[in-house]
Amino acid sequence: MGKSMSRPRLLIVDDNQDICDFLRLVSEGFDFDIIEVTSATAAIQTVTQFKPNLIFLDLCMPDMDGVELISELAAQRCDASICLVSGMDQRTLSSVQSLGTDKKLDMLSTLTKPMTIEDVEAVIKQFLKDAFLSPPPAQPKQNSESSSMAGFGLQIDYEPEFHPRDADHNEAICLRARPLLRMDTGASLEEPGLYSALRANQFGQAFFKSQCRKILHHIRHWQSVGFHPTVTIGVPAFIIENAELPKLIETLLSEHGVASGAIAFELFDADSAAINSKAQEVLSRLRLKGIRIRTLLNDGDETALSDADKLPIDEFMVDLGSLAQRLSDKADIETEFLYSSLNSVANRKGIRVCAANVNTSSLYELAQQCRFNALRGSKVYVPVAAADVLAAHESGRLEESGFKLLQPA
Repeated sequence: MGKSMSRPRLLIVDDNQDICDFLRLVSEGFDFDIIEVTSATAAIQTVTQFKPNLIFLDLCMPDMDGVELISELAAQRCDASICLVSGMDQRTLSSVQSLGTDKKLDMLSTLTKPMTIEDVEAVIKQFLKDAFLSPPPAQPKQNSESSSMAGFGLQIDYEPEFHPRDADHNEAICLRARPLLRMDTGASLEEPGLYSALRANQFGQAFFKSQCRKILHHIRHWQSVGFHPTVTIGVPAFIIENAELPKLIETLLSEHGVASGAIAFELFDADSAAINSKAQEVLSRLRLKGIRIRTLLNDGDETALSDADKLPIDEFMVDLGSLAQRLSDKADIETEFLYSSLNSVANRKGIRVCAANVNTSSLYELAQQCRFNALRGSKVYVPVAAADVLAAHESGRLEESGFKLLQPA
């Protein structure tokens, strides 16, 4: 095909919304502009206006069958690469594919339902190889995150962390990835509730992979201009229990030319003791590959450290959000002692202790008094879009503790 484009455009055509959602989640990791439609009539109109470079086309639509739609696309002289998608047998798919080729359409491939993530990715990679003459995805364009806020799909903001106790650590900026899935209904989902919804629909693995791809796109772009942050990615337990996760991450890092030290994983689970043997094995393999591991805690009891020697944990993230409504002077003293003690014991074990959800002035003061290794929350730094993070770095604001830092009243 030999085409050249700054950011490829993908049109998904399927009357089954679940299939559209699945294809979108897998494809978003490759930095496409995506539109999905659920009727052939809408597809014809969209092709004229959107001018897609790749089309996933369902053969069985309610208002027009695939053969008719292929003929309409040929009449429009559509130059998109087309992947036929159907639950019918391969002979039928091959027949329609030949028909499209006869009509001078670019019939890229076929997918038989039910399809896997790997099946869809293979089609996309073939398209990218043909379109760009090299497989790496396109670089994120300036303000792409900001402009996506007006539409729907996957958006990732980044929340900087403040390291008050470790001057050397501040030389390497640390960012916590904050994924948000904006639905076409106007509703939006954030983690960890986002993963709960995706897991219920069996899209959790696909979303995690798509999210990692997008984050690695950002990291690679940042590194290309001399910015080398460490990005923490939230991971639910059911993802950690996947034995294929270490190999997947290794492959994604290799594809993007990013070293393992550029990312860290943060478990959502409040109690590290709840990690089963399968997850423990996966965590150990990830740690051996150089990926730092964090676990999020809901309290600072030293019993949280009881299993630390059995798990490859580098950092504890203490969630201070639940304290906001119940802090009193007495509670402040008791809580300060509790967390100071946790810090002392953990640091002797070589484990850093950090505070998350520092969202009020009293929590900010408490976090400073308890001498946490790092802080994040709305009273520390405000999450920003990927393009804005780079702009802040280039202007020197990210290296200053005053960057969007909201000092306690």
